[in-house]
Amino acid sequence: PLALATLALCFHGVVTLADSEAMKVVSPESYLFVEYIFLIPGMALVFLFTKSPDQSLYRHLFSGWVRTPGRFVIAGVSAYASYYCILWAFQLGGSAATVSSVRLISIPLSVLLGCLIFKEERLTTRLAWSLLLTVGIIVILYSH
Repeated sequence: PLALATLALCFHGVVTLADSEAMKVVSPESYLFVEYIFLIPGMALVFLFTKSPDQSLYRHLFSGWVRTPGRFVIAGVSAYASYYCILWAFQLGGSAATVSSVRLISIPLSVLLGCLIFKEERLTTRLAWSLLLTVGIIVILYSH
């Protein structure tokens, strides 16, 4: 898990820097459009590799939508809107460190929601570590 977390952190840094640089020359709308076009083949592979052999393609693709359509709509809209806001912040001149730090404010909120809604365990430990991240965010914000 530590190696995967470190790898994810590295990729996050590269993507953040790429987003920041891209917003100097293109609009968030066109960037998101092209990015989502490039994501389609990868998501198609994930879709195919996660489908169980006894499940139809139709059921695998639409069963979640049928059971909880609101959840899928909210997830899609909020993911798009939040990423758009990040790109917009870069376009307005926000530094990669600042924008990325503010983006991480969602972690303590996610910890709380995970424990309250999904009954995840170890709230105190998870919240303590996420609050440590929040302190780091505050330090970065005030250093710029």
